[in-house]
Amino acid sequence: MPTPNKIIISRTDSIGDVMLTLPLTGILKQYFPKIPIVFLAKTYTLPVLKCCQHIDEIADWSLVENKSFAEQVKFLKSFKADTIVHVFPSKQIAKAAKVAGIKWRVGTGRRAYNLLNCNLKTWFTRKNSNLHEAQLNVKMLQKLGVEKEYTLLELSKFSGFKNIYALPDWIKIDPLKKNIVLHPKSKGSAVEWGIPNFNKLIELLTKENVKVFVTGTAAEEEIIAGQLNLSYFEVNNMLGKLS
Repeated sequence: MPTPNKIIISRTDSIGDVMLTLPLTGILKQYFPKIPIVFLAKTYTLPVLKCCQHIDEIADWSLVENKSFAEQVKFLKSFKADTIVHVFPSKQIAKAAKVAGIKWRVGTGRRAYNLLNCNLKTWFTRKNSNLHEAQLNVKMLQKLGVEKEYTLLELSKFSGFKNIYALPDWIKIDPLKKNIVLHPKSKGSAVEWGIPNFNKLIELLTKENVKVFVTGTAAEEEIIAGQLNLSYFEVNNMLGKLS
């Protein structure tokens, strides 16, 4: 395929998977330094994407997710991109991208709907691979000429996670202690360690020279606030208080 003029990376799931997709932006900037990159995501992950220096535009799919198909097509068409990479497969987005006239549409050939909606298909499997998720994401760029396989250390250098927010004044990092963040829940996207184990860990950490910060969404706070032992002086409850 010819050099693209604008690329959309589509990753409309949660924070962890978005973080593991960010290296694609740096790799694409290395291969196509003058090509604008649009990251299609949901509102929930926008604060993360704003930290990435390689992203030129952010497309918030949440704005049109529940609107008509015509509105979704119009939304994708507004970015005037000729290439989209469906890193996270979505039948609705794949269909809308095709109807929107996006010329080059990369997606896994292992989803039946992509056989009709994507014209550049990848065929690798994630399920039985010994590669890290971040390395598998890079394989989605093969059809754009990115054949190199990267180590995890190499990928970390492509994340572009440079536009870091300053911490709010009310978050007090103690320079005389280890400051440790515990994030007990995963929004169901991973196997969880369990609240009883986090309680045991908190008990152990508070006996050391450690300051503990517990993070999570407001919805997760409702689930675990009554189960997690947050009564220790050195435990800072930040559930539902951060972006």
